[in-house]
Amino acid sequence: MNAEAPGLIRRAYEVGVRHFDTAHGYQGGHNEQMVGDVIKELGVRDKVTIATKVRAGTVDGYLTALETSLTRLQMDHVDILYCHGPRETAQLRARN
Repeated sequence: MNAEAPGLIRRAYEVGVRHFDTAHGYQGGHNEQMVGDVIKELGVRDKVTIATKVRAGTVDGYLTALETSLTRLQMDHVDILYCHGPRETAQLRARN
């Protein structure tokens, strides 16, 4: 969450780590950017599981945060999306 060490991500991959977890808010988005840069540099997106977390108060807010995260990660999808802090299930329901 606070690591600014792309080499750590590279080395983790080299020794067999295949699940990388980050979040929209870690280091103001820098962590997602760093994870995305390294995964892209290694060319291993199809070999890893990427998880990220977003926090918002509305469906539109969650979707906006997700789009920002995808841009930072330089990916068209994440494998696991954690939605932090919904106060009621209506916040997670798809828009009509």
